[in-house]
Amino acid sequence: MKFLRMAAILWIGPFLSTEGIAQQTSFEIVDPLGRNVVMFESKAPMETIIGTTNKVAGEVVLDPRNLAGSSKVDIRVYLKQLDTGIERRNQDMRDQYLQTDRFPETRFRLLKIRSVLPGKLVDGKPVEIEATGMIDLHGVSREETVNLKATYLKASEQTRFRLPGNLLRIQGSFDLDLENYDIPIPKLVVMRLDNKITITLDVFATDAPDKALSAQDPCNPCGSNPCNPCNPCKTNPCDK
Repeated sequence: MKFLRMAAILWIGPFLSTEGIAQQTSFEIVDPLGRNVVMFESKAPMETIIGTTNKVAGEVVLDPRNLAGSSKVDIRVYLKQLDTGIERRNQDMRDQYLQTDRFPETRFRLLKIRSVLPGKLVDGKPVEIEATGMIDLHGVSREETVNLKATYLKASEQTRFRLPGNLLRIQGSFDLDLENYDIPIPKLVVMRLDNKITITLDVFATDAPDKALSAQDPCNPCGSNPCNPCNPCKTNPCDK
């Protein structure tokens, strides 16, 4: 009997190695300083319109050693804060086209990673990803293929100026057809707003616990010295 127990241990031992266990890590997309950005660009014959927002949230759950097996990517962009630089145009976009009172956000949810190179995260090395995801916009859900770039940044004196913890930077650019999402473009503006728009995103996520994030002072994210060069507040005493 003792021999059988020993044989069983030897057989299952390799499968109990930590190298064979996926280490799922959760990164939260947060932005207390308003530096994340999602942008849309419309290039129509009569006008180019660029709209931006920094109201982005979400979560990425992945195995840093096996990105193809990532289990979750969920990114939400809040549309009521989109700004095109002209207040009247902002109002028309929110009320007439996007109808943000009914559909206040757009959302991307990962369905499948089609390709990833390289297949694991290495500090400071970009990873190119082609993925299929579900995009929810204006009450319509559609599968879209997007190209993204993810860069892992290990926590350091430099990265803490952005956020505490280890960081994951997510960048990407892809096209959407507004017609596919039942977004009407009146004939009066068809020369000023194109059906095809380009979406660009550049957001940071962190694996820091909520406690570390809540402790970050948005008026002094770099430390206790109010004269820090990264202090973004208008009342920064260093500006005097």
